[in-house]
Amino acid sequence: CDALRLFRLGYSWAGPVSLCVPYDVPTLRQRPWPHAPRLVRLAVGLEDVDDLRADLAQALRVLP
Repeated sequence: CDALRLFRLGYSWAGPVSLCVPYDVPTLRQRPWPHAPRLVRLAVGLEDVDDLRADLAQALRVLP
């Protein structure tokens, strides 16, 4: 989420801007979580689709 430039950090309330929020899934569940512990939820707003795709692509490139 920190690497995204167009997506703002926050929960979606059906607004016009794109948002993201990270979750630490194991802390939210009582049963074991068999996948990677971090999850990012995206809410897509009204920005240009190509701009959002480019933003996601550049953010994914900085992942370890």
